Amino acid sequence: MAPAKTIAVTSVVISVVAIALATVYFRADFQKGPTAEEFAVYEIFLDRLSRDWLTEPGHLSPDRFALADTTLKLAEPGYEAWLPAELRPYPPEKAEPPESIVAFCGRLCGYDFKKKNLRSWNLRSFSNVRSRFEVLPTSTTTRAHGARGVRVTRPGFDLWHNLAIFEYSFDCGGDGSLTHEGSLCLQSGQVRLEKVNGSWLVVNYSGIDL
Repeated sequence: MAPAKTIAVTSVVISVVAIALATVYFRADFQKGPTAEEFAVYEIFLDRLSRDWLTEPGHLSPDRFALADTTLKLAEPGYEAWLPAELRPYPPEKAEPPESIVAFCGRLCGYDFKKKNLRSWNLRSFSNVRSRFEVLPTSTTTRAHGARGVRVTRPGFDLWHNLAIFEYSFDCGGDGSLTHEGSLCLQSGQVRLEKVNGSWLVVNYSGIDL
């Protein structure tokens, strides 16, 4: 076999093996519950959010942030009942990963994010990997416990766990309760992180006030 052909065949074999290993890895990973690394990612973000919160105009309250105990999950896109079935959006399990996630950390990361978040997870069930941030019931109020609850999705990771991305949401007005009916402010967005010298850092996060 010619050297060039040997190299081409070898490259194809390596690519196939890599894809197979990645598939097995992600399939096993999203079937497990939240890990210590996921809690570490949340902790880095809550640290950043706590610092940024005090620099915003009008945010004079020294609110602490905590994780809400129920994670967010992907919702089925809404559609008009009269639309033919072939024109309706796919349910989350059949849809492609969000393009904003794929653009940041790749398609495998996008599928990792999607598969993990087809259901909600109770973070309090994983007390052995709990970070120094509290995990409070979703309905907890800021005034009652001194912490503002933040709901999060589970993070999606690239194959080497050098990039991570997740979505978050919290009540930025009223008493901080995630279920407070009188709330006039909801901040939500995506958080993007990168591992630098073995430590996670927030690259950026979006914050849309509704």
